[in-house]
Amino acid sequence: MICALFSMSLFSAPLLQIGANASYNAPIADDAFSDGLKEIENYTFGVEARVNLFDWVSFAVPATFGGFGGEGILVSTLPSVNLNIPAADFLDIALGLGMRMDFLHSGDSWYINGTSMDDAGNALMEARLAYRAALTFNLFGFGLGLTAAVPVKGSFSSFNPSPLWDASTLSASLLINFF
Repeated sequence: MICALFSMSLFSAPLLQIGANASYNAPIADDAFSDGLKEIENYTFGVEARVNLFDWVSFAVPATFGGFGGEGILVSTLPSVNLNIPAADFLDIALGLGMRMDFLHSGDSWYINGTSMDDAGNALMEARLAYRAALTFNLFGFGLGLTAAVPVKGSFSSFNPSPLWDASTLSASLLINFF
């Protein structure tokens, strides 16, 4: 019995996961979705951190980096709170809601969601919300996550849960499991 529990624990969702993230930025419904898979400029790369609480709640923060050209440095995040459904000892399904936040450093100024950091409170209240669905395969010390983000019509201050399916995007993460 102890050996069975030990071997099953090797596949369970860890408390903390940190790793690399790659996002494909062409919306799923775009005509050029499949044509753009070969083009590196359609991807952004970054990191993702997840904290899995109580085996059924997680907090995920994927962040991608881009815009290192003339516009400045852009950091896009989609922190989300998720309900986890453990489908098997090695597979975790997460469904959640997050808030898209884009941080831009241009010149000497920082902007959040296109608004100056001086007005960050209003920028956060008007942040676009998105549904987030993720499948994560946890094998030994690693996790492989596949995620779809579906924006909604509303913002944090004016919630409208209607999904914008045409603007859905995909990402993948390779995570290192801790604890």
